[in-house]
Amino acid sequence: MQKLLAFFAVRDGCDREVGMALAAAASRVAAAPGIEGVAVLLAESDDPLPALYRMRRYEAVLEVRSLDAESLDTLIERLAELRSDLGDCVHSDLSALVVAEENRVVPAEPPGTRYMSLMRRKAGTGHDDYISYYRNEHARFGIECPGATGYHQNYVDLKRSREAAARGGFGIWDVDSVTEIFVPSARVFEDATSDDPIREEAAIDEARFIDRGTQAGFCVHVAGHFPE
Repeated sequence: MQKLLAFFAVRDGCDREVGMALAAAASRVAAAPGIEGVAVLLAESDDPLPALYRMRRYEAVLEVRSLDAESLDTLIERLAELRSDLGDCVHSDLSALVVAEENRVVPAEPPGTRYMSLMRRKAGTGHDDYISYYRNEHARFGIECPGATGYHQNYVDLKRSREAAARGGFGIWDVDSVTEIFVPSARVFEDATSDDPIREEAAIDEARFIDRGTQAGFCVHVAGHFPE
């Protein structure tokens, strides 16, 4: 499954406007040929997880899923229109856009509230080696994660992401992977993992291949899914 993920750094006081603009855009995008589904994801208000990371969280996410790359390429041509709809409500330089291959390691049905983590490779690790380790070794932490109802990995296509971000006016694209761990809520996820050894074990493993100082992590819920 091909996926486009647009992460928006929303200006203070603009959450409602951005949510409405993304819902309108999602409805239009979902009607395009080849698009399997579009979701608008908004940040959980009581999420304790962003405090664990140096990077700021994203307040809104647009998720577009397609069976083929061609359909997403057509959508990418319209990204500037979406960015225009949002006006001055988002920080373009802090917002991110990636095109990725989705791997539903532990399928979440239906995919709802989730912890998302944007990760970059550490110095001296190539993108292909990073993805290989992430897929074949690090995946066990998502599979064994307490409190999780699903686990998806997203392998970023750096070339397509760079081109898409340039067309849409997004400042960030050079992310190597995006993790999705599906949970009942941010608070349940925090309570289930805070005292579990898996959190420390996962952090030790991440230090082997992830540039942890540039990692962002946060929880979002589904505010709208199209077609409904």
